[in-house]
Amino acid sequence: MGTWGAGTSQNDTVTDIVDFFSDQLKIGDSLATAKARLQFSEIINDIKECPLFWIGLAQAQWKYGEVEPEVLEKVRADFESKRSLSVWGEDLKLLAAYSY
Repeated sequence: MGTWGAGTSQNDTVTDIVDFFSDQLKIGDSLATAKARLQFSEIINDIKECPLFWIGLAQAQWKYGEVEPEVLEKVRADFESKRSLSVWGEDLKLLAAYSY
């Protein structure tokens, strides 16, 4: 997986999740069913990638108009702990430019 910029859409993991979610909706799944079909357990169990899963899911849900409160809370907690910034930390100039 790779990161090529500071935007959430500039990460392979996030993009994969958004694309999968969108594909499920295109075949007629509901938002809940699309979420249930996400099979990214290896990402959820990876400390570095887990925040990206929640960012991707929140982005996909936002795109289709319904971000679940528990998804938003996961993103918020990861962001506040700065865990969600770890993948961008490999490029210190990039991280400094977008840190809060």
